[in-house]
Amino acid sequence: MPILIWMAFLIYYPMVDGFYFSLTDQSTIGGFASFVGLQTYFAVLSNKDYLYSIVNSVIWTAGNEVIQTLLGLGGALILNEKLRGIRWARSLILLPWMLPTVVVAIVFHFMLSAELGVINHYLMAFGIVEKPLVLLGSPQNAMPTAILINSWRFVPFVMVLVLAGLKTIPEELYEAANIDGASSFQKFRYVTLPSLYPIFAAVGLIGTIWQFNYFDFPYLLTRGGPGLSTATMPVMMYMLMTRYMFSSRAYVLSMIMFAILLAFTLIYIKRVKPWGE
Repeated sequence: MPILIWMAFLIYYPMVDGFYFSLTDQSTIGGFASFVGLQTYFAVLSNKDYLYSIVNSVIWTAGNEVIQTLLGLGGALILNEKLRGIRWARSLILLPWMLPTVVVAIVFHFMLSAELGVINHYLMAFGIVEKPLVLLGSPQNAMPTAILINSWRFVPFVMVLVLAGLKTIPEELYEAANIDGASSFQKFRYVTLPSLYPIFAAVGLIGTIWQFNYFDFPYLLTRGGPGLSTATMPVMMYMLMTRYMFSSRAYVLSMIMFAILLAFTLIYIKRVKPWGE
């Protein structure tokens, strides 16, 4: 009962309160609001900028999940080998994930600068490019660049989870596959991947929820720009609350965001069975 009361205070009451304010015309935090029903929902769903933020959130989440899963699997397979210095590598690989978000955002912001960035400096010094690349300042390049940097941060986390899963696979399965004359690819296809299914299912569910809700890094790296090219739903909600003072519209976006994640979670659990049932 104490836990339920605490959850009701921290989770359920804010959700109900947010849904109520999404049905009002509240423009400032703490200001007077009148009930307008679904009028604010229609205003949000008919605005292309708000719809664009939903598309950005989907692209951000899908890009991060694909890259992090593939690189996490590849890195875990390497770290699972018996190589010299592999224990040191397993320890150092977590450094990107342990760095504070604001530090990573500031460092990469300067490293990728078209005028003073060290990355452009060396690309031109080695003759790879003729002129500086505009990565974070270009609407076409900002989102892919942000996804790659964020994946660099979170791949170690996925790698550790997959590595833990690899350690739980019984050696007898590989010995039986060797007796049957299975190739390395066949052992990977029919032994390793099925054994890692619960790990991938959990990473897919938890990672999607994390990335879809992620606000810190996209905002700190690009402030949602240039334009609205990296404005995901959390970034757009923050901008509506603090910059434009459209609190009710921010609440509407939060309700839409909740509905999307709830639908995804229910479908995912039903189709994928994340716990290996």
